[in-house]
Amino acid sequence: MEHKKKNKYLIIGGVIALLAVVGTFLNDDQNPTVQPASPTVEQSAPADDNIQPEESTEADPDEHAFAKDPVVDEFVVAYNAIAAHPFTELEAGNIRTKYFGASGGYWFEMLNAADTENILVKINTTSETLEADASAMATVFHDAVKAIDQSLSDEEIAAHFNSFITLEYTGKQDLGKMEVEFHPTSAVNQNWFEIAAKPR
Repeated sequence: MEHKKKNKYLIIGGVIALLAVVGTFLNDDQNPTVQPASPTVEQSAPADDNIQPEESTEADPDEHAFAKDPVVDEFVVAYNAIAAHPFTELEAGNIRTKYFGASGGYWFEMLNAADTENILVKINTTSETLEADASAMATVFHDAVKAIDQSLSDEEIAAHFNSFITLEYTGKQDLGKMEVEFHPTSAVNQNWFEIAAKPR
């Protein structure tokens, strides 16, 4: 009889332990927690002839970092590498080669112009920069121009920018490997620049 009592308690204890484990498992599924990624240190394993080499996790060179269009992606990568205010995310436009992004309070429209393999960038004010004068665009203008033509000096870019905003020149001007056009504030729109890379 005493042996039956022990078995009975063991079974009850086992069922309670099993229910606790199942309950914890179900609770974890209902309330998942995200563990922060922690750096791992790779330890060398003992040599084993049965271990298969791991597959490479390197990015496919055909994949693009930000945009599916390679011309836009090349511009964004170059811009982010030097920009005071890099793009954090892009929005796809209404055609496959057009993207939009924000940087430093300005709205960028980036386009692989007619699939010519040349970037066209328009920099517009936003509600954040609507009240700012044109000189406030100097940083994003510099970074956009430099992303297209790294051979230009900071002084050349600044001189070109200043010639636009002081003279309110609205025609196209050549600057290195691109044409630049400035549209000052008018009754129709706010300050904006259009920067088009010349054919390669």
